[in-house]
Amino acid sequence: MKWWDRDHFLRISAVQCRYDEDSMDILNKHVVPRYFNMEQLLHLTAEGHMAFYEEERHGALLDRYLEEAHKNGIREIVYLNVHCFVKRVRDLHPDWVQTDKNGNEITAYEVDYFTCINGGRFDFFADNLTKLCRHNIDGVFLDGPVMSQQGCYCRACCDKFRYRYGKSIQDASPMELMEFKVDSVTEFIKKANEIVKGIRPDILLYLNNSALRADVTGSNTRKVEPYVDMLSAEGGFVWVDRNLTLWHADSMARYIETQAKGKPTVIFIAGDHKPHSYYMHTAAETKILYAQSVANGSNIWYGIHAPTYVMDTPGGRAAVEFNRFLERNEKYYRKTKPVSKVALMWSMDSANYYSSSIILPLLNIHVALKLGWKVRQAKWITGQGDIKASGQDGTVELTIPVVNEYEVIVLE
Repeated sequence: MKWWDRDHFLRISAVQCRYDEDSMDILNKHVVPRYFNMEQLLHLTAEGHMAFYEEERHGALLDRYLEEAHKNGIREIVYLNVHCFVKRVRDLHPDWVQTDKNGNEITAYEVDYFTCINGGRFDFFADNLTKLCRHNIDGVFLDGPVMSQQGCYCRACCDKFRYRYGKSIQDASPMELMEFKVDSVTEFIKKANEIVKGIRPDILLYLNNSALRADVTGSNTRKVEPYVDMLSAEGGFVWVDRNLTLWHADSMARYIETQAKGKPTVIFIAGDHKPHSYYMHTAAETKILYAQSVANGSNIWYGIHAPTYVMDTPGGRAAVEFNRFLERNEKYYRKTKPVSKVALMWSMDSANYYSSSIILPLLNIHVALKLGWKVRQAKWITGQGDIKASGQDGTVELTIPVVNEYEVIVLE
């Protein structure tokens, strides 16, 4: 039996940045005294909010940190970013970048670049992962891999798609593109699993998974489940516009439990209102997010995206209080089973089909209106976008910028 099946109910700390704080202080003044028993370790290698583990730069530092953490009974899961990289890396390896249908590089967070999972960066990742697993770590967390919602059309993806489908990726149907994305992500995770388990089977492996639909990242929960030890999802990332409500953690925890096949699950809870990293949830909101996760069989992952002083807030103190409660009462929350008598049918295949055939093309809509008269000028009454008019043949051409919340647009 693996340690994650027999050990305590997991209370995972995730400090998702480092600004003018010493990592040893984060461990000894935040992780240990606030009743966490495991850490998803990003801050040790972070520059601001971005972290990229590199063996040559961080290996010796990691060993010192692991010794201190284990001395305090904290298991350490090392964060690996496998979905994007910074401009410095892009300048050295432009062939590692995902590109769109027109050959343009696809950016992440407006300043970084999405990693192509079929390209040459996998060799760098595999070598780095192999060296990491030789340290005394307890697990590896993969932030990614991701294939962007529009797909990748770089040389590596073009060649791989043609080999599998016998035609150009430019001619792919929405469902072929979806299938290609899912297969590419699944193969990446399978190879990562083979590396990790080939070195030490007792290393926990899990990833940042998009549970409900695969079209966003290419990750299909049921496809990757055989190659991970724990299923996870960002069910507790609540945006200030309430696009995702406080109750999202509840439904997401239930959903991934149905796919885990008895493996542990975890819901990622952000302590802050996204995207405002310094604006923490209230105490009531924090307790609701915690309680929903635990009540639906999920372990706890609590992340902050600012220096640890934000824990000195009502929401931060509520998280510590709940951690302490779970430590004292964990025997009641380990290996729980649902007692519900009603199930809700959710088809990921249907969700992928409709999202790929309807939502994906709605990045921008190009419309040509053939009018029966000459046009001198055309302008928007409301909204904004590109518009041009041709006076000779009475054609008005519109480019309508579409944002993600629209699934249907009516042109009148």
